[in-house]
Amino acid sequence: MKTKLIAALCIVFSTGSLAATKEEYCVSYAEVAENVMLMRQDGTSILKQLKVAGDSEFIKEIILRAYKVNQYNSREVKKRAVNKFVSDSYFLCMKS
Repeated sequence: MKTKLIAALCIVFSTGSLAATKEEYCVSYAEVAENVMLMRQDGTSILKQLKVAGDSEFIKEIILRAYKVNQYNSREVKKRAVNKFVSDSYFLCMKS
């Protein structure tokens, strides 16, 4: 399911949306980041995620940042790692 969502978002971001505001774009960016980090914390390999990203440099950048974060065993620590990654991704996007 998450893989399909990331693939769909790759299409959206590769075509671009002129109507989207920066905030809408950054919310979408954070949503992709959340799914990437959830998959990372669930043990999905970086190669599988990069394959799904295809030619999307946008998605690849998120994947590479996610795999710099440790993978955790505790459900609570995983949740905190995901939440922090989402927040950091949103703020990074808004600053750019």
